[in-house]
Amino acid sequence: MNTPQIVRVESHDDELAEVDGVDDSDAHPAIAQQLRRLGVTDVNAPPDAQTWNRMLAWMADQIDRMAGERRRLRLSIDVESELCDLVASERRARQALETALDDAGEVQRSFVPPATTIERPFLQLAAAFEPAASCGGDWWSVYPLPGDRTMIAIADVTGHGVAPAMLTGVARGACDMIVRATDPDRLTCAGVLAELNRVVCETGTDRLRMTCSVSIVDPRRGAMRFATAGHTLPYVVRRQPTKKQLLQVVGTGTTLGDAPEATFNEASVRLHSDDLLLWYTDGILACENDRGEEFGEKRLRQLLRGLDVAPPAALRDQLWSALERHRGARAPADDIAFVFARTGAI
Repeated sequence: MNTPQIVRVESHDDELAEVDGVDDSDAHPAIAQQLRRLGVTDVNAPPDAQTWNRMLAWMADQIDRMAGERRRLRLSIDVESELCDLVASERRARQALETALDDAGEVQRSFVPPATTIERPFLQLAAAFEPAASCGGDWWSVYPLPGDRTMIAIADVTGHGVAPAMLTGVARGACDMIVRATDPDRLTCAGVLAELNRVVCETGTDRLRMTCSVSIVDPRRGAMRFATAGHTLPYVVRRQPTKKQLLQVVGTGTTLGDAPEATFNEASVRLHSDDLLLWYTDGILACENDRGEEFGEKRLRQLLRGLDVAPPAALRDQLWSALERHRGARAPADDIAFVFARTGAI
């Protein structure tokens, strides 16, 4: 154990002061190391002028270095503070955007009828709808017409997000106006598509297009008129004495938004009592499982052939369950919408 020594040093007022001596073990490690580099073995011994000057120069360098470190630390703290403010601002903006998207999604879900059974003369309908994101591009609607007729429109805007959702709202509103403003005796599937096409061309952009199909079921004539604008073709499932007959209504037409003056052709199919009808968007076919396998047309046809004789709501649930089993935990990559209808007695 070192014995403290009494060292006399000259004070600033020329008086003598007594301080405790400090040995090497009490010195700061960096100072002690520097003293050893300078050849000082006794920290209590008065250093020579050269050693003292070198020590002062080293200490000045250390002070400058620490001052630089403090400046860098202060700058780092300032940058970190600005980044924290930026992250907080971005988080608030993201939350506001998510809230806006959720609100837009709520509005868009109002574009489709509620998920309840819709009763019409000669026709009972039930549907399902699920957007792939907060906002989607699918919509469908049903319109009662004079003479117990029923019009069903189903459409799919390319992509999903805010822009397709906005075009969806415009197209759905336009379809409502077209049906209300047109003389019911002159209302045709092709005419509705032609008017919608003009709206999409005027409202959309070069990257936004919309497929659509329009059907008018006429129970008094036992027939369905149909026109398509690049949309998936509806199915008719008909019971036969020994098996089910699966028919697909054939039609052709260009996608809405391709050309302002496009025209559309109509097809007609005879309907029987207890026929099952299915309109759908291609999100059903594109539904993928964890291996990247699509649900596809083949699976859809097999499912339709095997459906029970049941109300449309039960059939809707069966198809929805099949899609969920196929995709498992994988989220849908595209919006999904489909409508089942069963005919009554003709």
